[in-house]
Amino acid sequence: MDKGIYALILENDHCVVRVGALGTREFAPGSHVYVGSALGSGGLARADRHVRLALRRDRPPRWHIDYLLLDPHFFP
Repeated sequence: MDKGIYALILENDHCVVRVGALGTREFAPGSHVYVGSALGSGGLARADRHVRLALRRDRPPRWHIDYLLLDPHFFP
């Protein structure tokens, strides 16, 4: 399995999102970059999982970025 670091670039309108245990967070409109580590045993499969979640919206959020990927105001 390939390993490395990945970046997800998201666009959004101004919005407020509940981000798991972090609570409610306000996001300014524009571009946001999430940088994640894929150095563990799953490697870059984690980045693939995030992309699939954003496209299919068929699973509950697990990581903080998942809450943004599932919010209708954010889009890749």
